[in-house]
Amino acid sequence: MDIKDYLVFSFIFSLIFFGIFHQLASRIILKSIDLKEKLYGNKICENEKLDIVNIQAIMSVITVINIQYFLYARKNPQYIFFKKRKHPLFPALDTGAAIYIVRNYRKLNYYILFQGFFGLLFLLIGVVFILLN
Repeated sequence: MDIKDYLVFSFIFSLIFFGIFHQLASRIILKSIDLKEKLYGNKICENEKLDIVNIQAIMSVITVINIQYFLYARKNPQYIFFKKRKHPLFPALDTGAAIYIVRNYRKLNYYILFQGFFGLLFLLIGVVFILLN
């Protein structure tokens, strides 16, 4: 087998694992009414569905919160999330809600982390495959 064959196999596997972790994270976001209340601030009815854009926005803000928590808030307990202004998409997101999300949604945090890892791996394998041509 050639190196390109291995790259194609790893490309396919990384895409499959990216999709699996994305679906697992999306499932947690869609089923968690508490998470939606912490982000949006109002009671969202259980039957209301989020579209893919809102799910991606929630994943993005959870990633930002986790990075800020890892870099600043864990070492400095007085760190305030969104101190200067409110988040434009999620008006109810403040320091208490951000720390609550970090501490109570660890499984979601790991799913988003693994999704990002396999997404980057997917891109890197694609670039290597193109460079070998």
